[in-house]
Amino acid sequence: MPVSELSVSALRERLSRCPLILDGGVATMLMRCSAVGNSPLRLRNFSPESPYPLDLLSLYQSDSVAYVHREYLRAGADIISTNTFNSNHISFHSYGVSTLACRVARAGAEIARKSVKAFMLEDTRRSFPPLVAGSMGPSSFSLSVDARSGNSSGVSPRNMADSFKEQSLALIEGGVDILLVETVYDLLNMEVCLDGISRAFVEIGCELPVMISGVFSPEGRLSSGHTVSDFINVSKAVNPLSLGINCVSITNDYTSLLRQLSAGDLFTSFHPNAGFPDKNSNYPLLPEEFADNMCRLLKSVPVNIIGGCCGTTPAHISLLKNKTC
Repeated sequence: MPVSELSVSALRERLSRCPLILDGGVATMLMRCSAVGNSPLRLRNFSPESPYPLDLLSLYQSDSVAYVHREYLRAGADIISTNTFNSNHISFHSYGVSTLACRVARAGAEIARKSVKAFMLEDTRRSFPPLVAGSMGPSSFSLSVDARSGNSSGVSPRNMADSFKEQSLALIEGGVDILLVETVYDLLNMEVCLDGISRAFVEIGCELPVMISGVFSPEGRLSSGHTVSDFINVSKAVNPLSLGINCVSITNDYTSLLRQLSAGDLFTSFHPNAGFPDKNSNYPLLPEEFADNMCRLLKSVPVNIIGGCCGTTPAHISLLKNKTC
């Protein structure tokens, strides 16, 4: 049942009572299982060295993506994110597959929606069905960097906004409950993404809840140099459900920044990485260590939506849920 049928007010009421659990790294699971020969998720003709984005699996190996969603749902996730982080024309152009972007975004949403429906038949005890968040990454291109280099790329803010608008429409058509704008590192990218989302809402005549999550340094800045206050001000364009932080190490202290994000009447989210990656891009924190770090943080600052990003797995999410809910 999409959140539009449940009503946003019911979602807000649920968030005010206890944290909702977001899933962990979708790409982490897909990449990890691709290297394991006896895995039920063995990725056919796909490897970590593949020149194509993992999002394409939503078209060509939907069973693999559904497996990941199912594992996170069984681990206790209240919100699962679609395998669509890069599914926009600009990011896909880098791989030479830009014409597939909308198809992939829609397919990714459909797989997640079907996974939730199947899970609800499997687990009839849940009174509140898991939600599907349409993952929207920042794209492979930085408007701030391009502006500093004299706009040499040919990608304009309008081009990027159009790309995000089309991704939003495809995700909504595929059945998402929430749009998740995540891993924001450039505030200009975020601004045009929200413009694209706003135009998508006007086109369909309704709005979905929007979660926005940035990659902040412990000192409180995005890679583009913008502050938490800048982030909050730009977010007002879509009246977001939540503001948060993701793709940072759980071992850093983000208590102060999360307090700043929660100063208004918005909910907050935090889905960090399992520590700092080593030279082989492996993340060191085991589920117990990850959950313990999260619990320590939650004692200092309330967070409404918690989960994991790079290096986290269903085991991390399961233990996080057991220790916090």
